[in-house]
Amino acid sequence: MSVRLIDFDQDRDRQAWDHFVHDHPDGSPFHSSAWMRALTVGFGHQVFGVMVEQDQQVVGLFPLSMIRSRLFGNRLISNAFAVQAGDLAQDAQIRRIMDDAAKNLCTKHRLSWIEVRAHKHHRRDWMTRSDDYSVFEAPIAADRDAVLKAIPRKQRAEVRRSLTYGLQMRITQDVEAFRKLYARSLHRLGTPLFPRKWFEALQHFFGPLLEMAVVMDAEERVVASLLSLYHGQTVYPYYVGGNDRTRALRAHDFLYFNQMNHARDHHSCTRFSFGRSKIGTGAWHFKKNWGFQPQQFHVEYWSPSEEKLEVLNPLSPKYRMKAHLWSKMPAIIADNLGPLISPGLG
Repeated sequence: MSVRLIDFDQDRDRQAWDHFVHDHPDGSPFHSSAWMRALTVGFGHQVFGVMVEQDQQVVGLFPLSMIRSRLFGNRLISNAFAVQAGDLAQDAQIRRIMDDAAKNLCTKHRLSWIEVRAHKHHRRDWMTRSDDYSVFEAPIAADRDAVLKAIPRKQRAEVRRSLTYGLQMRITQDVEAFRKLYARSLHRLGTPLFPRKWFEALQHFFGPLLEMAVVMDAEERVVASLLSLYHGQTVYPYYVGGNDRTRALRAHDFLYFNQMNHARDHHSCTRFSFGRSKIGTGAWHFKKNWGFQPQQFHVEYWSPSEEKLEVLNPLSPKYRMKAHLWSKMPAIIADNLGPLISPGLG
């Protein structure tokens, strides 16, 4: 058994990595070489692909991203800017080997901690937070009527209402059309906007496994946007945007309903991954209202220091105050400052 860091610029390493991600039941777009390469090009972050091989066969991998930020700390994340990731291993022994490699990287680069985001809680001796987020995922029903019927009655009424406004969903390759509305959503949430090159890098490396959609109103004006990733038979609607007219037109309800049907009809998807949301927030309740059951989500931490580890908690009053102040900043200033700050968020 051997462990090494792979080179994502080498075709052979990249193909072996992605083949294992594709076949592993916990694999996701956020484990893929496309996500790792986009992190380097889009944000300038250094990434590490820890791979374990036995008899020339891949038996485990661990995607890790190094984030250095004076505002948010220096750390190793699996995986940065992702709903989830973590290691993919055939057994606990392989996981321990990869954890040792990650700890060595953390110490070598003088980082403050390692952060692993995953559905499953493996590291019982690491500090773990399991009360901040839920993840939402459910099957996609067999046809359009069945999808509508599967939505709980109250939310189903909202979807039906959205279908009366003359809205249309269109697939687009226009990054800026998507990003303009996404910028407005992030500003309302008090989150700095990501640089344009991040979305361009995702589009380049994921190719046909990434789709952007916009919703047009009856006057052909864009009122909502969505960037989705595909992995196996699962669609991940990941970045969503909207403007001042989105809520009145129920454009997000229209968008998600049509995205479910589009993913099934055009990509043979059978599952819809609604992502991660902070427990108790509006987004958390919105997804639950669609009939998705919240699933527990774990974030595991390890630090080389014996001092108490203090990590960024997005639910803390201090963080919420910063987000509130950012949301009150003029949009034009926030849009220009955001790409300078957001790479450090991780």
